[in-house]
Amino acid sequence: MKPLLILLMACIVLHVGGQTANDDQVFTINTAGLQSFHLHNMNGPVTVHGIEGNVATLKVRRKLKSFSAGRLEEARTSITFDSITVGKNVYFFMKHPDKDFEIDENGYGHYNSCCNQRIDKNQVKVKYEFEIDVQVPKQLALHVSTHRKALKIRGINGDLFAKAHHNNLFADDLGGNVQLKAHHGDIKASFVRNPTAACSYSTHHGDISIEFREALAANVFLKSHHGDFFTDFDWTTQPVAVVENELKNGTRYVVNAKTSIRIGGGGPDQEFKTWHGDIYLLKAGQ
Repeated sequence: MKPLLILLMACIVLHVGGQTANDDQVFTINTAGLQSFHLHNMNGPVTVHGIEGNVATLKVRRKLKSFSAGRLEEARTSITFDSITVGKNVYFFMKHPDKDFEIDENGYGHYNSCCNQRIDKNQVKVKYEFEIDVQVPKQLALHVSTHRKALKIRGINGDLFAKAHHNNLFADDLGGNVQLKAHHGDIKASFVRNPTAACSYSTHHGDISIEFREALAANVFLKSHHGDFFTDFDWTTQPVAVVENELKNGTRYVVNAKTSIRIGGGGPDQEFKTWHGDIYLLKAGQ
């Protein structure tokens, strides 16, 4: 018991002696002429509000903590939030000595840290969090993600790609076509106007609950290994899709394993995937 008691006392002493630094930063950008707005957070909650006009505003609260005053001071300049404009797309992202922000050939941003040899990871002993509140023109195409903490979105009418890895994703009053992704959390969303193109909703460990308008017309594809499906809408089954692949020695037919239903006579594809959760297709207001 003595070694355990010593470790606990050491943790308490180190915690009391920890250094912290919080500060705020505001970004303002005129989005007139832009095609899309990208925001990629790593650690911290993100809240997005769709607004009228062309001016977007980001309020970023940075929270740093370290047991070393020296390392904390270094982090003030090495762990920051920044932006870059590429063509007609603007990207807001975290700068960190052990994480490279990259933009792929399709214009999507992501962090790459698996092969970074510039710095010994054991020397990066600064905890960081960026708490972000965004006001963005509601008609602008939006790509937003955070790896840890919750992602909340309201009032976006443009096309939306949103991802929260370790927490829940909430998206309300949507009016565009969407791709919503989580992994360890639930997805809950509502539309003020039903989608007009294919949309997807996927998580691994959570439930998916989407509120559509009453006049929904869609082809719906559902896949859950350990969950159930619930809906307020009348629906009919669709034939199982068969994919035909031409091979050198013949033709291979692949049967789609997802449950397929039709709502309101059919329409844009709406695809739902979860491994451990339930799927809810609900009518708004009921």
